[in-house]
Amino acid sequence: MTRGSTFTLTYKLTAKAAVTLALGAALYDESGADQADGTGDEDAVAFPAGTTSQTRQVLLPNSLVPGAYEVDGELWPPGTIGDGEPIKAGACGDVTVR
Repeated sequence: MTRGSTFTLTYKLTAKAAVTLALGAALYDESGADQADGTGDEDAVAFPAGTTSQTRQVLLPNSLVPGAYEVDGELWPPGTIGDGEPIKAGACGDVTVR
């Protein structure tokens, strides 16, 4: 992929009750530093009870150097992306930037 391009990240959630969460994403370089700039983060997304999916776009910032990056999806309390630790985060795959 090239800097400035986007890809879709899908969050699948099973909830016992309706919940509102923020959707974040991280792009970890080989040293473990997060290079995402927050573009496309969603501050408040409603998930109904049961199993459902939501999608969002993730931008590969123009500042990225070519190389491999780990993509992580993150669930946060509404309006708190980047403040402390996410409720849940996990690796979704890798992307190579040219």
